[in-house]
Amino acid sequence: MAEKQDIRENAMAGGTPARLRGLDANGNSISPTLEEVASAMPVASLSSKGLASEGQGIIEYRVEGKSSVDITFPRYGIYLFVSEQLKGISFLFQLAYYMYDFKILLDPSGALGTIFNIEQIEVGSKTIRVTNLADSFQRFSINRL
Repeated sequence: MAEKQDIRENAMAGGTPARLRGLDANGNSISPTLEEVASAMPVASLSSKGLASEGQGIIEYRVEGKSSVDITFPRYGIYLFVSEQLKGISFLFQLAYYMYDFKILLDPSGALGTIFNIEQIEVGSKTIRVTNLADSFQRFSINRL
């Protein structure tokens, strides 16, 4: 019965369902619109994580010139590195279990190898080492995507 009703609703909506189907916490059938679902979700901002998971949120780090800092993350994943000191310096990297899967995904400013170096400490580790190759103090943030 529900399948026939779904087919009929899809046909009336031009092939795209106008309403979603699911169950609420008590097991009752619900069918909100996509807009109703989206408006019920918390929005991430600088002061609120919204639906963001652990490991997200802006965390600022500092490192002196010609030195390094070890940073441990709660999760593997893709991270955005942003220099808070130098405008336009940012890159994406992937932190994974195996060191050969640790990859720089995007470095449009060419900062790696000139201003910063980044490496995974050991296999299975969620710790990276960020080295400041410049003579001056640097501030940066790392955010999990």
